[in-house]
Amino acid sequence: MDKRTLDKAMELDGEIRKIKRMLESKIFYIWNGENGYHNDRGHYTTEEIDAMLREILIAELEWKKKEFAEL
Repeated sequence: MDKRTLDKAMELDGEIRKIKRMLESKIFYIWNGENGYHNDRGHYTTEEIDAMLREILIAELEWKKKEFAEL
């Protein structure tokens, strides 16, 4: 495995772990860009948006896992 492939594998692994961590959340909310001390300024999503975000993340996770396996 060359360095470029290894770098790509490390990047994909990090992205896969990040998506898995997001999917563990019970409720998604949209961060408003403020620092983390102002969580009350985040806007919680509706059930419909939450379901759509989960579908998108699951599809992205599967795509990244497939790409990782192809390396």
